[in-house]
Amino acid sequence: MLKRNLILVFFLLIFSGFFVFARNTPQNPESLFQEAYQAYQDKDYQKAIKLCRSSLARNKKHFDCCFLLARLYWEKNNVGATLKYLKEATKIKPQDFRPWLSLANIYKEKGQLEKAKIFFERALSCNPTSGVTIIGLANYYLRKKEYRKAISYAEKGIKYAPLETEGYYILGKAYLELDDREKALFYYNQLRELDLELGEKLLRGIKYKNYLGEKDPSPAH
Repeated sequence: MLKRNLILVFFLLIFSGFFVFARNTPQNPESLFQEAYQAYQDKDYQKAIKLCRSSLARNKKHFDCCFLLARLYWEKNNVGATLKYLKEATKIKPQDFRPWLSLANIYKEKGQLEKAKIFFERALSCNPTSGVTIIGLANYYLRKKEYRKAISYAEKGIKYAPLETEGYYILGKAYLELDDREKALFYYNQLRELDLELGEKLLRGIKYKNYLGEKDPSPAH
């Protein structure tokens, strides 16, 4: 569920700060998209899908419609259609990092790590300062047990996205695997201030390593 929620966040990026309502005549592709977006907000996903399709029938290169359709089909658990419209979005705006990032996260959740890496790298080439993308690559290297690379990417990622808790988890986990008790506990303490669920996940590994002894890992007061 956590992974799924994270992917939903990436989809929402396109509608946070990037979306601007325009005044258009009825049945204009942009007007249809506006109606679709309102239906999406109202959670009337079937209506939103129908309106998006009508908009695309009038303008096959409507980037926002493709991205919204991907989001809608993700809500309906239709991964195939989600991937289809994300890939269409990359064709329309190949330099926009957001569809590439969404594709990367979906393939990461599916366990297809090499595909995920390709899309993370493409997203990063479009936006070199995207913290979430950099942290996505850190996750890839963590899973491949390349812990030093994971640390390098995660450290860079949280500089750009200091509230992205996955970065702190990756750092704690990587240092845990490298048997660096001090740094593992340091990032655990940072993580549990931001995300209790991820903090508990990391804590299980810390306890397994017997890093705590009789003491709580929280900083001294």
